[in-house]
Amino acid sequence: MKMGFRLAVFLIFSIASVLMFYLPYLEIKEQTTAKLNEKQMLLAKQTAFGIENFFKEQRNLLLHFATNPNFIDLTDMGKMAITREIENHHDVIRAITVYGTDGVIKYSYPNPEAVIGKDISGQSHVKKILTEHRINVSDVFMAVQGYQAVALSEPIFKGEEFVGVIAFLIDFQHIAKTYLESIQIGESGYAWVISRDGTELYCPVPGHTGVNISETSAKFPALLQMAEEMKAGKSGTTTYMYDMVRDSKTEPITKYAV
Repeated sequence: MKMGFRLAVFLIFSIASVLMFYLPYLEIKEQTTAKLNEKQMLLAKQTAFGIENFFKEQRNLLLHFATNPNFIDLTDMGKMAITREIENHHDVIRAITVYGTDGVIKYSYPNPEAVIGKDISGQSHVKKILTEHRINVSDVFMAVQGYQAVALSEPIFKGEEFVGVIAFLIDFQHIAKTYLESIQIGESGYAWVISRDGTELYCPVPGHTGVNISETSAKFPALLQMAEEMKAGKSGTTTYMYDMVRDSKTEPITKYAV
């Protein structure tokens, strides 16, 4: 009886000792995770705000072009202004393109001779603006000029008549380098961006950019669930398991994401 009592007391004290050390550990871990997520969320919001302001600035310039008679009628003065804009901001705006209501390119710079007359009406963002006659921002796509771009497009009107579209082809790599590459959280944290259909627009993991997340992360259902929430326009925090390559070895690690 005494032996059983002593054993019970020993077990109680052992469990109490473990809990005494483990519970504060859990609390510290939760506090650390909360601070990490708070930092990550702040960085994410700052980055999104920066990219949004970038597109607002470009839209203001594009709107000036779309409402100026020299660009509407593609006069020599208008073409010269397009040339100057590209030469002064080539690191950001790779091309300026004007096309008609049929989606056929009327003028583009640089290399106008290579693309004038090309029909781009099959591109999804072109179909959208030709139908809705409202500004839009495309997903990343391969431009007919042969590089990855984001098209910021503005409808052109003569009075009340819709007569065409003017578009800036923006180098997405400029956006990535300016707003995303510099983000580093801790030793291994980074930023990545997906499009509305789940295509990874930017990711420092080799082989991911340009591929749909359903392919790159097919083995990680928790990550795919997070991506679905992102595509639905929701925000929040989560954890998921993902493979990390270190010293030629692959091991699963826990990632904290916002």
